[in-house]
Amino acid sequence: MITLSKLEQITKLREKELRIPIDNKFTQKTAIEMKLEELRNIDTVLADETINFVMTNDFNKNDFNKNSKQETMEDMETMEDIELNYQENIPEDDDIYGNLKGETVIIYEENEVCNIPNNISCLNLPDEWYIYGTKNPNSFYKSILYLTSPDSILQSNKEKKNYVASLKQEMALMTETLYKKYKYRKLKFNHKNISQELMDGSDIKYSHQVLTTDYIKSNICILDIIVKRYRYIESASNISNDTVLIIEENGNYLPVMHSSGKHILPNGTIDLIKKNYECSLIPDSYRERILNQVEDTVDVEDTVDVVDVVDVVEVKDNSESSTIKKKLKETLLSSELKYKISELVEIATSLSINHKKQGKKGEINKNKKELYQEIKNSL
Repeated sequence: MITLSKLEQITKLREKELRIPIDNKFTQKTAIEMKLEELRNIDTVLADETINFVMTNDFNKNDFNKNSKQETMEDMETMEDIELNYQENIPEDDDIYGNLKGETVIIYEENEVCNIPNNISCLNLPDEWYIYGTKNPNSFYKSILYLTSPDSILQSNKEKKNYVASLKQEMALMTETLYKKYKYRKLKFNHKNISQELMDGSDIKYSHQVLTTDYIKSNICILDIIVKRYRYIESASNISNDTVLIIEENGNYLPVMHSSGKHILPNGTIDLIKKNYECSLIPDSYRERILNQVEDTVDVEDTVDVVDVVDVVEVKDNSESSTIKKKLKETLLSSELKYKISELVEIATSLSINHKKQGKKGEINKNKKELYQEIKNSL
């Protein structure tokens, strides 16, 4: 490239000096000058954009903070309203977690001693009473073993397991004897099923509970603290009217025991249970046993249906009839809908009430409503 200085030197060689005009606004810029100007314009634009961005961002930030604070305050007020409304809608007997006041879940381990929970404090059991931890399988038979053989608690887990197996085996062997003696057939119990279910470790059924009461010769009260119902099963062979208590919780059974080793419930406890809890109904596949009728019924062959023999049930004398009346009064007569006609016939016969009436062509059976009303009137 030829510089201006060289051009000036060349002009000196000419006869007439060559003068280069001074730059003005119309002078064309060199490539370098054009590039420098372009770069300066870029810097200016970037600076302006940066300033605008910062100013806009600060403004939006202040506006956002203002809106956020306002929204936060509104959200807090909304949450306070929701919490206030929720607390107002909680029943007085509930806490904020939905648990009933005074209710406690029984938390226990196997072979662990637990205090009597608050939800059965209405039984007024003294401090010497406690619950002993048992878990399935065989929690029901473990409870029976601990209640009837206090020393079994001191045994090892392996020995306890053997004791339970022996208990179930002995009960299975006694099933046939007890079945005939106490006429389980009338209760629709199946002899073979009971024995097999005992050994197989099936779910505890009403037939198993009745068999157990007669085997240990003691009444059993099973109190379900989840559904708040009880089942009171009286033993036909219980002379002293002793009763033991077993807690049921979600299919698991826990014995209620006394520190003295004598686990018979105090007098009046069963009355408190009946007062504070609802009686559990017997499954439709069975018939509930009414005591004081067991020894008074006439034994019949197994091939005869239960409904066919209710007509031959007899009461020995009026004194026994009055005893049955007293028993029915204590247990309270259920509503008419809960009885079958055959059950009402049996109760009526035990109370010396004729279940037949005179018809146009001779004696005919009374209907269900007539029988129920006569039984109710006689009580």
